[in-house]
Amino acid sequence: MNLNRYFRENSRTLLMVFMALLLVVWLLGDVISSWRDSSRQELNQKLGHSDALALDVYTSDLQRVAGDQRICQAVGFLAVQILNPVDMLLVTAEAERLGVRIGQSQVIDYVQNTFKERAGELLASIQAREGRSYEAIYASIGRWLAVEQLLQMQYKAFDESVPRLESTFRDTQQSVSIEYCVIDGRVFEPLAGEVSLEDIQKTFEEGKARVTAHTEDQLSFGYLQPNRVKVEYVTLDPRAIRSKVRIKETEAKRYFEEHAANYQKTVMPTTTSTQPAAATRVPMTWEEAREQARNDFRELKAVEEAQRVLNELRSEAYRPWASSGKDADGFRQPPAAAGPSLEELARKYSRDYEIVYGKSDWLTEQELRTFLNLNEPTYREGQSRLSASQLAMRVKGVFTPGKNEQMPVLMVNEPSPLLATQESIPGGRGPVAFQGYVFRVIEVAPSGPPASIDVVRDEIIRDIKRQRGFEMARTHAEQLAEKAAADGLLAASLADTALKEAITAAQAAPRPADEQAPRFLEALGPNTGPSRFTRRASPLLHVGMTANVPKKAFELAAAPPSATAPAHKVAAVPVASEFKCVVVAVNELKPLYQGDFSKQKDMLKMQSMSQRNMATMLWFDPTSIHERLGYKPAAGASADATQDAQQ
Repeated sequence: MNLNRYFRENSRTLLMVFMALLLVVWLLGDVISSWRDSSRQELNQKLGHSDALALDVYTSDLQRVAGDQRICQAVGFLAVQILNPVDMLLVTAEAERLGVRIGQSQVIDYVQNTFKERAGELLASIQAREGRSYEAIYASIGRWLAVEQLLQMQYKAFDESVPRLESTFRDTQQSVSIEYCVIDGRVFEPLAGEVSLEDIQKTFEEGKARVTAHTEDQLSFGYLQPNRVKVEYVTLDPRAIRSKVRIKETEAKRYFEEHAANYQKTVMPTTTSTQPAAATRVPMTWEEAREQARNDFRELKAVEEAQRVLNELRSEAYRPWASSGKDADGFRQPPAAAGPSLEELARKYSRDYEIVYGKSDWLTEQELRTFLNLNEPTYREGQSRLSASQLAMRVKGVFTPGKNEQMPVLMVNEPSPLLATQESIPGGRGPVAFQGYVFRVIEVAPSGPPASIDVVRDEIIRDIKRQRGFEMARTHAEQLAEKAAADGLLAASLADTALKEAITAAQAAPRPADEQAPRFLEALGPNTGPSRFTRRASPLLHVGMTANVPKKAFELAAAPPSATAPAHKVAAVPVASEFKCVVVAVNELKPLYQGDFSKQKDMLKMQSMSQRNMATMLWFDPTSIHERLGYKPAAGASADATQDAQQ
């Protein structure tokens, strides 16, 4: 074939073909480039961002970190096993950001000192398996050693010096012998007199913007209204529908076979021996256990049926909300068209079983805990859970989600997820989800001062009388303490007839039948203190938990003797949080011995070691890592991407 002749005859055609190919390359170049970039982006997906570290986390980072984990495990760092690659990356970056770095020479020394003659063989096997240079292996080990060094710095806070151990030993072991009288402020409330309008207004102005916060030293009444909500709810009790649930014989028999261990009977042995023989437990046959098994299966079926109905009801109630977007805080936007109310759905789904519908007035979180059920229903998601009262308060207007909030939040009128009480049923392995509930928050009242003084007027009058009663109790206690310092506590209390008359009258006063009779006279005593009354806050009979009484008792016991000091060590101690005053008399301070401290020194050190262990668990807890480093998963980042990156 003559090529010259061929090209001459087809030159125009070949030129057109060549130009067409150039045009194709020019047109498709951007497309091919975008495909390549897109492919690279998919292979290197962004998984999240740490605000504290100003760090973006990509799948390519996790491939390196997964290798670091394998290397660290090979050299004996077992703690890396509890971390996923994202958390491993975050804690190593945290140590680096805080300036904790381990040089290569330090890593080499660590490996040589730890593995001795095996060090070379170990490093060679790691290099062969991971395909990394020795420098890269040392860098991987160094990053984790930096994390451990940072953790050691945290441990310093838990180290106990000998003086601190001695102080702890003294506070927990040294005791003082006391006697005491308790004067209850409630005794004097009937003597508090009338409350003026000026006193009511003054108390309201002082307390309208605060909550009640009494301490042992002073009373502090508050009238700030807590967050409150109104809710409506639906529920279906499996016990109420049990008799209506139909079961098949074959299903009941299958249930019996699957739970055969639950159906046994006691058999007495037939023997002619004169020696008593022990009874044995043997499996029951289907015929023997039929009625019991059918009843148990019916109960299980009733639970499943009740939850099925409520799931269907909740799905319909939530349908308008499912497609609405979320705002910046994670709350769903209200749908354009409101769906049916829970009351309407309760009527609709009561075809076969009667759905119970209810509605509340204003409730606080504490009041919500028993409103739906004494056995409060909960929402469960993996290992996390929210009670109904907690979830009802996670509503826009009274709740602001945190940065890494994972559990549900609600809008007003948004149906809750299905919650359930936990109860044991036959055949169950422990408590199971039993009675289901769906609710909506229909109104919200954020915390704030009362709308008017009339809302809390009765409460203010009661509190003013309580305060006056407590002040009168304090006055009597100080007078009794002064007399007891000279004459002794027993003699002084017997001589104070006016106090006893007031207490006797208060104890005999009529009161509601459901109110427990007070023990004012018994509390007056004198009472003998507990055999081990130490410096630590502890409960005291007729008083409650107190730190002030032991503090004052040891102050009295430690006071040096003086010629001008009274004959008895006595003081009046207010316990305002209980509306009581205590007159305490110190008899003897028990001595401490150095030998006792030496015996318990190691045990006290072990307590600080326990705190170290708890700190380690908290430091490496994924939730703790994410919170302290402000880590947020990227929108759309899949768990599969993280799994793929580890491989």
